[in-house]
Amino acid sequence: MKRSKKGFTLAEVLVSLGVGSIMTAGTLQMVVYGVVLKNQGDRVSSGSLLAQTNVESVRAGTSKVGKTALTAATQANATALTIASTTGFGVNDSVLIGTESTLYGIQSITGNTLTLYSGIQNSQAAATPVMLVSRSICTASTAGSGFGALMLNQLPALNSYTSVTTATSGQTRTDTGTARLKGQSYPYTRVATVKTAFPNVLQLDYTLTAPNGKTQRVHAEVLPDVVNDCPGIKS
Repeated sequence: MKRSKKGFTLAEVLVSLGVGSIMTAGTLQMVVYGVVLKNQGDRVSSGSLLAQTNVESVRAGTSKVGKTALTAATQANATALTIASTTGFGVNDSVLIGTESTLYGIQSITGNTLTLYSGIQNSQAAATPVMLVSRSICTASTAGSGFGALMLNQLPALNSYTSVTTATSGQTRTDTGTARLKGQSYPYTRVATVKTAFPNVLQLDYTLTAPNGKTQRVHAEVLPDVVNDCPGIKS
């Protein structure tokens, strides 16, 4: 075939257009695929951020574990203390009141009132901190008898989730819900566990499941600040 000096033949033009169309289609597919991957990556990152935010909420709540406060002013030598909550407190446990260094043993508990074996040394105002210093809970040997169990009972809700259901079995609590990420719904699960080997530690496992079946997992362990004041720690 003899090419005209004035330009390309019709056949050459058609071939060029065909090649160009194939290359353009391939490039567009790569761009679309890249956008899909980016969106999936953004959702995974958002899921990890949701888990981390919830972990921080759990950690913030540990500042209250084993700690409460007087709800009424108490005079020196008094043996009865009315406190905001007696959760985790037990007979023969000990408490620290305010800035006092004396440990007071608990003789009995009625409602939110602690009766001590001996009277307190100084008058205390309402809202004065009362901290549990329990040798039995600090040296717990079972999953249900340590600070981990207290944290498990005080877990904050899963925020930014819908249709959350909760199931508890022994010292394991499972919260299942749906996270809305980038306009798409993702099943999300939080499993909180206290193990006998570490009764003062709360273990948290978060799982985000993508539509393609792939999962993103986040693991965290939380230890309450109050264990630092334990006379004997088994974390």
